[in-house]
Amino acid sequence: MNLSSALWADPAFLAYLLAFGLATVACLAGAWQARTLRHTETRAGLQALLLTSGAWALSHVGFLLPAGPLAKNLFYQGGLIVGFATVWAWLWFCSAYTGRSLHQNPAVQKLALSIFGAVVLVKLTNPWHQLYYTIEPAGPAGLFPGQLVVEHHVLYWAAMGLSYALAAAGYLMLLELFVTTDTDTRALSVLAGLTAVPAALDVIGHTQPALLNFTHEPLGVAVFAVGTLQAYRYKFESVRVTSGRSVPAFTLSPAGKILDLNRSARELLEKTRATEETGLSPIGQRLEDLAPDLDVLAQGTEERPTLELQGERRHFVVSETRVGPGRGQGPRILLLKDVTSQKRREEALAEAKAEAERLDRLKSAFLINVSHELRTPLTSMIGYADTIQEEVSATGEPPARELVSSADESSGPDPQEASSREQNRLIGRFASQIEESGTRLMRTVDDLLDLSKLEAGMTETTGGTVDLGAQVRFVTEEFRSTAEAKGVELVADEDGDGPLARANRPGVRAVLRNLVSNAITFTPECGTVIVRARRAQERPALEVEDDGIGMDPARIDDYFQPFEQAEGGNGGESAGLGLALVHRATQEMNGSIDVETQEGEGTLIRVSFPDEERTFS
Repeated sequence: MNLSSALWADPAFLAYLLAFGLATVACLAGAWQARTLRHTETRAGLQALLLTSGAWALSHVGFLLPAGPLAKNLFYQGGLIVGFATVWAWLWFCSAYTGRSLHQNPAVQKLALSIFGAVVLVKLTNPWHQLYYTIEPAGPAGLFPGQLVVEHHVLYWAAMGLSYALAAAGYLMLLELFVTTDTDTRALSVLAGLTAVPAALDVIGHTQPALLNFTHEPLGVAVFAVGTLQAYRYKFESVRVTSGRSVPAFTLSPAGKILDLNRSARELLEKTRATEETGLSPIGQRLEDLAPDLDVLAQGTEERPTLELQGERRHFVVSETRVGPGRGQGPRILLLKDVTSQKRREEALAEAKAEAERLDRLKSAFLINVSHELRTPLTSMIGYADTIQEEVSATGEPPARELVSSADESSGPDPQEASSREQNRLIGRFASQIEESGTRLMRTVDDLLDLSKLEAGMTETTGGTVDLGAQVRFVTEEFRSTAEAKGVELVADEDGDGPLARANRPGVRAVLRNLVSNAITFTPECGTVIVRARRAQERPALEVEDDGIGMDPARIDDYFQPFEQAEGGNGGESAGLGLALVHRATQEMNGSIDVETQEGEGTLIRVSFPDEERTFS
């Protein structure tokens, strides 16, 4: 029987070949499974660990197969180089997983490449110095025919010590994360124990003929790498997701059992008195059995999740993250954020808003009632004043608004007649002042009443088609006498029908009246007020332009507030409600206001409305 046939018939050879072959397949399959991991850099480190571990195990398969001494030496030497690379893949994984940036630090990368290059150089030059290992035939005492014995020397043990020291640095990164997050470290301990298995096998192989005298690290590293993948999918990933978070975090199995929880979650359980009542560790317990209220919160079955904690009702927002393989099949991580303070602020703001709206309604109702009460006596006063003026005029005396100078009476009428004429003149003048003051006060009361109704939502200002040109003609004629009495020229700049707007006729008329009245009030004698109806910026609009005192552009928003008015106007004729009414009515009709003004140079106010297409019958 030749050597090849003898090898394939030897159980020990087949066992070794099967072991390293399975290690190769398991690592390559794990690298394929790891492609679904979410975190990019962690995934890269874990895939590199699995691929290098598989390549190391594959190199031992090549070393075991029948081949010449040179080929076996190359397989073993290549395996040692790839095996040292597994250490750096492990460190990359640990740094990325724990949220560090060591694997991205250029200085650390240069140091790692220097160390890796130096060790690889020592391994490649081993045929000359043979301080790393030597390979010799085992002879008749070998475990199976054709076996080669690998004798490791001082540099091998130095490199192994360095490898274990570097691997330990990675463990310390993980341990720190697990301890700071109060995470169960049993899975980490099991992984750490797996790294000691190859060393034990090496010692047995070196002292006993029951095992081969060569490095068994590829088997242990392969089991370790695959174990890390499984632990990550079911354990480590949840720690990575919850690490650095101060909110309670629970990792639950599909059956609802607690797989892990952070310190905040433990404190939350203690506040529910669940752990004190059961006396059991929360790990492995069903959340439903351990804390029913907390389970209801986690299931999200309440519209507004709350939890009773030590006699206080707390509000939470629950978010869920799935980990592990597949969608919806692995464990789920529940993050519970306490939003009680925010909820209380929202409730306080809602209460304050409701109270403000209630007070605003009361204010509007009060103003409406007061306005109605004022209108009745004012109407009587204005009527009586007008009657008095008519009676004085009927006596043939001069009109009440004309002041009779003493020079006109130089003809010298008798004293009694002169006294009577003077009394009539005074009566007419006082009646005129009463009428003017009452009319001005009535106008203010009307503005206040209109504004209160708008704020209370008691005025319908939407829906319908309005011809803006017709409204310009109507209002300018209405204010013609007022403008003439002030010495102001009032011009209606429109030709035929104006644009149609989607608005409310009384609302448009109220807007236009207040704009024209305001313009006449703040335009000096011999000034001009122009009223237009046209399309501006593709929308139907009303424009009122004057060459009066103008406004401060920086205070435009202020002027549209109640009781605000420009400096220098005839404040006695305006209470500062006109622009406020314009602003509120325009808002109610879904319109917009543009103002162009400069102090001392006049003002143009443009009110635009929603468009209404003209139709012809």
